[in-house]
Amino acid sequence: MEPNWIQGITIEKLLQLLDDIKFKIIDPYILTADQGLILSLTLPTYQVCCQKLVDKKMNHEFPLVSVLMTAYNREKYIAEAIESVLSSTYKNFELIIVDDASVDNTVNIAKEYELSDPRIKVYVNGTNLQQFPNRNKAASFASGKYIKYFDSDDKIYDWGLAYCVGLMEKYPDAGMGIFQAQNQMEEEYLV
Repeated sequence: MEPNWIQGITIEKLLQLLDDIKFKIIDPYILTADQGLILSLTLPTYQVCCQKLVDKKMNHEFPLVSVLMTAYNREKYIAEAIESVLSSTYKNFELIIVDDASVDNTVNIAKEYELSDPRIKVYVNGTNLQQFPNRNKAASFASGKYIKYFDSDDKIYDWGLAYCVGLMEKYPDAGMGIFQAQNQMEEEYLV
């Protein structure tokens, strides 16, 4: 069978084609499919398509986790808490920080991180809502499949989110998961 070459195709149409057929990369910027179809891509198109395919695969195989961090006057701790989330081996998360009208440098520290990582969003309350209304407000900004509450003076192991998501995916009928660890998890506890 003589290969079919496609030219002048939109990225959206190309992604649809790649979803519908099995393909493999045979050379940088050249994809082939089992129906004899060959796609020759320019570098920018190739980069955009690859990134979109990776993003789609990431969202399908690794559900988004909304990490909710509420804060009030935590300037001494919040940077370390944020760093522990950012060092996670599980990368498909959004970190939502809701400051409850702090009077110290908490907001400035959080906003510095927001500027450096698009997964971080910082919201600041005009008045102090107190702990649980502020947690509810943080949850209202969440868009992930899972929510992980995380206090602004805590740290999480780099494997913590991956472990939580793995168990929630393993037990899809579970309504919630509780995670506590010293250094490693030795058992799964089901209630």
